[in-house]
Amino acid sequence: METRMRSVNIRPLLLFLFLSINFVYLIAIILLVYVHMFRVIVDEASQTRRLLLNELNKQVTLTMRGVEETAINISTHPVLLNALTYKTDSTLEYFRAKKEISDMINHFVFTSPNFSSIRIYTDNLITDGTPSGAIPLAPLSEYEWDNLAQTGKSSIWIKSHKDLAVFDKDTEVLSFVKVLKNAHNEFAGYLKINLKVSYLISSVLDRNGTGSKLILDSSGQIISVINDPLHVQNQYDYKESKVSIEKSYAHVMINNVSYLEVFSEPNYYGWSIIETIPYEELFRNLNSIKKVLLFVGALGVLLSFVVSYYLSRKMTSFVSGMLHSFEQVECGRFNIPQSKYVIYEVQQVYNGFHKMMNRLHMLLAHLEIEQKQKLNAELNARLAQINPHFLYNTLDAIHWMAIQKGADEAGAMTAKLSRLFRIGLSQGKLFILLGEELEHGFLYYELQREKYKNDIRLIMDVPAFHKLLFIPKLILQPFIENAIIHGFVKSLHHSGNPLVIRIHTSLDENNLFIFIDNNGNALGASGYYNIETKTQSGYGIKNIRERINLNFGHDFGVDIQELHPSEGVRVTIKLPQIHDMDQLDNIRSRDRRLS
Repeated sequence: METRMRSVNIRPLLLFLFLSINFVYLIAIILLVYVHMFRVIVDEASQTRRLLLNELNKQVTLTMRGVEETAINISTHPVLLNALTYKTDSTLEYFRAKKEISDMINHFVFTSPNFSSIRIYTDNLITDGTPSGAIPLAPLSEYEWDNLAQTGKSSIWIKSHKDLAVFDKDTEVLSFVKVLKNAHNEFAGYLKINLKVSYLISSVLDRNGTGSKLILDSSGQIISVINDPLHVQNQYDYKESKVSIEKSYAHVMINNVSYLEVFSEPNYYGWSIIETIPYEELFRNLNSIKKVLLFVGALGVLLSFVVSYYLSRKMTSFVSGMLHSFEQVECGRFNIPQSKYVIYEVQQVYNGFHKMMNRLHMLLAHLEIEQKQKLNAELNARLAQINPHFLYNTLDAIHWMAIQKGADEAGAMTAKLSRLFRIGLSQGKLFILLGEELEHGFLYYELQREKYKNDIRLIMDVPAFHKLLFIPKLILQPFIENAIIHGFVKSLHHSGNPLVIRIHTSLDENNLFIFIDNNGNALGASGYYNIETKTQSGYGIKNIRERINLNFGHDFGVDIQELHPSEGVRVTIKLPQIHDMDQLDNIRSRDRRLS
C-alpha cells in the first residue's frame, strides 16, 4: 500500500529553515565563545597558581636544606664523634659526654623555632641501668623507620606523623633521618630531626583558602597536608595525579564533583605542591558572562525571527501568485494577466507558465474535437457489429436444417463454427477470459479433427481459477493451428502415435505463463514458427507479439524453443495477471508513464 506524503506550505517551511539555521549558528557561536573562555580561564588560572606554587615549593626546599645542614653540623660535631668513637668505663666521663651532647642538641632546638625535637638513636652511649631522662638519646631498638644501613642510603625524609618525644603528643612533624658514623667511618646510629609542620605551613602559606593544598613526594604519596578545606586527601589517589605533573594541571572528578588540580614543579627532592580547586569557584565570574551570552543569543533569535519572516514572505509571494494562477486555470479561466517581477528567474517562470497555459488552451480545444470524432467512430463501430449477427443467425439456421435433414455431423460442425465466430468477434472486445480463449482453441481443434480424426489430440491442463484471468483474444488458436499444419507428419503421427498438443499454465508473482507443447516437427522444419509466417486465419506470431508488447510492454511476449532434440516444440506466452478490466486500465496507464 502506497504511503501518502504529507504536504507542507512553503512559507512556514522557509521560515522554519531560516530560524533553524540562525538558531544553530547562534548556539554554535555561543558555545565556541563559552568553550574558548573556559579554556582561557583554566589556562590563566593554572599558570598563575603554578607560579605561586613554585614559589611556595622553593620556600619548602629552603627549609628542608636548613634542616639537612643542621643534621650535618650535629653529625660532624667533635663531641658527638668522640662519644660515638671512644667508649669509657668511667661513669663520670660517661655522664659528662651525655651532658655535652644534650647541651649541643638543645642549643639547636631552642635556637630554631621550626624544630620540635632532635633525637639520636645509638647503642654506644646507652648502658644498662642508665636512665636517659630528658637527654635526647635512645637505643637503636626504639628506631621504627627505614633501616638506612641496609638500603645503603645516608639520609631520608619521613612523612608527617606525631612527635611522641615532646610534651604535646599531637604535634605534627616532618622528620629528617641521617645515618651517624664514628671517626672510623663505622655505623654508629641515626640522627632524627623533627620539623614542625605548623611552622612549615605558616612559612609558605596561610591555612585559610578555598582550595586544598598538599605536599607530595616523587611517588605520589602525601608527605604533608598544608590545608584541606575540601577534605580530598582521603578521597583521591594522588599517585595517578603524578602522571600529569608535567602538564601543570589536570581535570579530576571526586565524588561526582569536578576539580582542577594544579601542580608545582618538583624540587630536587622530587617533592611537589598540589592544589585542588573546585570549578564552581573558578568559574564564579564566568556565570555572569554566561548570562550575558544567553541574553545576546535570545535577542539574536528574536531579530532572526523578524528577518526570517520578512525574507520568507518576500521570497514566497510569487509562489502564492503562481498558485492563484493555477487555481484560475483549474476553473477554466485562461485570461490571466501577466505579472511583472524584478527577479529575472521569477519572471522567466511566469513567462513559461503563460506559454504553457496558452498551449494547454489549444490542446484542450483539439482534444474536444478529437473526442467528438472518437464518439462518432464508436457509433460507426457499433453499427458495424450488426453484420456479424446476420452471420450467426444464418449459421444457426443451417445448423437446424442439417439436423432436420439427418446430417448430424454437418449440423454439429455448423454449431461449432458459429460458436467459434462468436468468441472470435466477442462483440468487438479486445480482451476475453482465458476460459473463453481456451474454448475458442478447443472449437478450432474439434473442427480440425473432422479431417485428422484421431491422429491429433489436444490436452488442456489449466486450473479453474486461472480461467478467470483476462488475456488478449486470439493468441492460442494461431499456435494450435501452427502445431497442426507444421508439426504434423503423416508418416509419423497416427491414431496409435497421435500429434499431442498440451496447453498448461502457471502463475509467478504477478505474471501468468501459458505453455503450448507439442511432439511434432522441430523448429525450422519447413518454415515452422517463422515469425513472419501467417496462419490460415491471418494471424501471425509477429502480430501476437506486437499486440502483447503494445498492451503490456517489452517485459511480456512470446518465446519459442525446442523441448529437446527431436522431442517437439514449446511456446511460452508471458502475460500479467489481470483479474478485471480496471486492473487492465491501470497496467496500460502505468506503461504509458514509464514509456
